[in-house]
Amino acid sequence: MDGLNCDPMSFDKECELTNAHFHKNKKREDIKSHHYIISYDPADVTENGLTGKRAQAISLELAKQMKCEKKQIIAGYRDCHTFLREEFEAAGTLYIATEDGSVGTKGNVMDAIRENALEADMIYACGPTPMLRAIKKYAEENGIECYISLEERMACGIGACLACVCKSREKDAHSNVNNKRICKDGPVFLSTEVEI
Repeated sequence: MDGLNCDPMSFDKECELTNAHFHKNKKREDIKSHHYIISYDPADVTENGLTGKRAQAISLELAKQMKCEKKQIIAGYRDCHTFLREEFEAAGTLYIATEDGSVGTKGNVMDAIRENALEADMIYACGPTPMLRAIKKYAEENGIECYISLEERMACGIGACLACVCKSREKDAHSNVNNKRICKDGPVFLSTEVEI
């Protein structure tokens, strides 16, 4: 899979190939679908060698492809193992936050944004839900257009089962309730469209 939104007509095959590549879903109770291009299941580190580095590579690709005058990249790490640092630095101005304070700002990405008084016209974010929630709030408080990439386990992958829904501000034509289907309508959303 090489795009942010899978084609609904080939999603099942794409998931089958991705799961085979990463040796996932060997048992029926394992059935789930990952957008590996967005984030990763921490269990995959030991199960399949899929690491945060691989997950961050997708963010790096977005940073490389974005054509804008000023590009600020804020990356969060646990410690001094700042994988892809040089590549991120080549793609834009890099700000780092580490949980232990060994590199850059001590804390999380929101701490780095505040400490460096960063401003933006647009934000693209992917990561854990608490981080996305904080970035969404920050963007809305400051009138910044913000796109967030959501991750959820999926059952059917085509939007029929509603297993991967998130709350939305508008009614979904499919279910006639305030939902967005992450597999079909996303996984990238304008932050003002969804509640997380």
